Amino acid sequence: MRKHRVLAGILTVIMLLGTMPTALAAEKDEDVASRNPDPIVYSNGVILGKTATSLSGTQTTVNLTVSAPTDQKPVAVEFVLDGTQSLFPDKNSTGADKANIDAVATAVCNALQGKNAYVGITVFGRSAWTALSMQAVPSAANLDLSTSVIRELLDPNQVGTNVEAGLKKGLEDLAKAPSNAAKYLVLVTDGGSYWWMNGNTPANNQYTTADGVPVYMQNNEAAEGGYTELASLSELSAAAAAGNLPRSGRTISTSSAEALSEAVKAVKADSTLYTSFETGVYYAYEELKAIPEDIQLITVSAPYYANDGKLTALNQLAGEFISEANQLSDKSYSLSAQSMETIAKAIAGAVQTVVPAGSTIVDFMGKDTTPEAYDFDLVTTASVTLTVNSDVMTATLKKTGDYYSATFTDGSVMKYYPDSSKGEYFSLKLGKDLLRGQKLNISYTEKLSVYDKTESVTHSVHTNVQAYLNTDLTGASAADVMLFPDPVLRYSFYTGGGGGGGGTDPIKPDDGGNKPSLNTTDHYAYIIGRKDGLVHPEAQVTRAEVATIFFRMLTDESRNELWSQSNPYSDITPDMWCNAAVSTMTRAGVIQGFKDGTFRPNAPITRAEFATIAVRFFEVAYSGNDKFSDIEGHWAADYINKAAEAAIIAGFQDGTFRPNTNITRAQAMTIFNRVLGRAPEKDHLLSNMITWPDNMDTNAWYYATMQEATNSHEYEKRTAADGTIYEVWTKLLPVRDWAAFEKEWSDANSAANPGEVVSVVVVN
Repeated sequence: MRKHRVLAGILTVIMLLGTMPTALAAEKDEDVASRNPDPIVYSNGVILGKTATSLSGTQTTVNLTVSAPTDQKPVAVEFVLDGTQSLFPDKNSTGADKANIDAVATAVCNALQGKNAYVGITVFGRSAWTALSMQAVPSAANLDLSTSVIRELLDPNQVGTNVEAGLKKGLEDLAKAPSNAAKYLVLVTDGGSYWWMNGNTPANNQYTTADGVPVYMQNNEAAEGGYTELASLSELSAAAAAGNLPRSGRTISTSSAEALSEAVKAVKADSTLYTSFETGVYYAYEELKAIPEDIQLITVSAPYYANDGKLTALNQLAGEFISEANQLSDKSYSLSAQSMETIAKAIAGAVQTVVPAGSTIVDFMGKDTTPEAYDFDLVTTASVTLTVNSDVMTATLKKTGDYYSATFTDGSVMKYYPDSSKGEYFSLKLGKDLLRGQKLNISYTEKLSVYDKTESVTHSVHTNVQAYLNTDLTGASAADVMLFPDPVLRYSFYTGGGGGGGGTDPIKPDDGGNKPSLNTTDHYAYIIGRKDGLVHPEAQVTRAEVATIFFRMLTDESRNELWSQSNPYSDITPDMWCNAAVSTMTRAGVIQGFKDGTFRPNAPITRAEFATIAVRFFEVAYSGNDKFSDIEGHWAADYINKAAEAAIIAGFQDGTFRPNTNITRAQAMTIFNRVLGRAPEKDHLLSNMITWPDNMDTNAWYYATMQEATNSHEYEKRTAADGTIYEVWTKLLPVRDWAAFEKEWSDANSAANPGEVVSVVVVN
């Protein structure tokens, strides 16, 4: 994005020019594709796109698209079914029990059939077993689970309930799903549990009969003991900390004929003893809390056994477990209110939701306050069209107080704030869930209301300051914010004759002179994560960030020799955090600005621009044919060919390089590592390194790349049997305090974390 922060008061109000031009000449139609960047594909399978048509007079039609094709990210659902009497009251028949199991299997398989989805089913009694191993969703017609499941539940060795075992087994099966799948665990239970796990073995309290025979106490320990209440989960947590809930269970020796009664009295009389029911529910709760955050939990609760007067205390503790489970879950359902079939269908729909209803699309209109000022406004008199798949909805904005609003037939609401304290923007709150396989498009008209009137000069304007999709319904954080790409329009002002033309190609620098030297010996971390704690490998990287990273990676001698705090750019002022980096790297002949005298520090950098910068550190010649099919006639073709010859860049499998596509952080770090001679290998890193929640998939092509960029380390170079050179990390080093170093280098430094991509401030 061209800017990465929107704060109240930052955008300066620009007075509208009173004189309109005779004409604004847009680019030729065939150049439109080069101005509209490729859609951005996010790790959750969401694809965001933004395009703008050539200016017609002063207007452009903008389209924002949100889609989630099923081939982008699989879905895996593991059902964990409680074999309790509450759910399977009649195990000897094929009635209600068969209906419960078949409802789950049939509804889910029918809804997810052929949609890049996986499903598994775990059932638990005293222990747990896999009824359907995690697999691509089969046809419901090929499933016959109920008979085998009920047969297992009738086994005397399965008598009992062990929620902890079910959760452990379910997670084990869910782990078999593809690593990049969106994972869901669905727990169906009444909340009762009087078995737990001692290692790999189910455990329970026991008592001995008069002749010394051990007998499991099960839940009759509490039910027949006349308990009026059991310990709460918080009390049980304290008991566990005190060692009073042993994994091995308790064995109570008795001698009378009424052995169970004697054992129950012993439990009631000793404040350090707890029933099997209390222990089982506690360990089930602990296992529930330990479910990894990347797995979405869905709970389906059933009422505990009918209260016959003896079960009041059990009902209360089971109810507390259900209440806490619902608090931990992303979605919860109740079998008291709906049938299993209805719930199963709802779950199948929920796991396909990629953008929930209530999410917002926000677009801050394009605006610049540099000497070449421009400002886009939303045309409120033009209709706005919202399309979801084949459902086309049109609405007209109407003024309401200090903003305009429009409501679409699906319940979506758009509000446009032409002059708020946060800047000029619109927000669209979605009225319905957007499911996998669906696509949303919003089309609207913008007007270039402030522009440069210099004759016959080509100008570049961004259609937005930033545009993003926010799926965080609480509105409390920016963790679920995804940025749209940023189209750029070009125009020329003229009063008669002449016309457009020109472009936004960077000025080609003089490639003569000494090359700056990079520090290829010390493997310092050269990027940091964002303020949300993520490293964002698929996000874009800005021109200022690229300049800063290369600035950091210079040798101290080269940096001192080339040091500069002055530059020719109209939009890089001495007090900007990136001034020293941009000035020094410009003096080095590595980076250059644009023909209009700007550098555009916050603009995303294209693959062509990045390749051009990277290759300037090398002495390389190339005079052959273009190495890629789509760079003929491109301003950077020579640099791209040289960069490919130097083996620091690569194209795509279709033979293209896509020079005008904005480069991602992962792609940029890959090239940085090649330029710096770094060769990370995922199997030779260190276990105590800094890791990132969005870079945990070791099979991701960029995994080692991002770890290399964010961890300072010592290393050894090795050569594989095929001649490939790789590095083996030997010791982690503290991450260098770049802010402190750059403060020494530049009095102009004013950022707490120079070079980071700061989070957007979410509009609620």
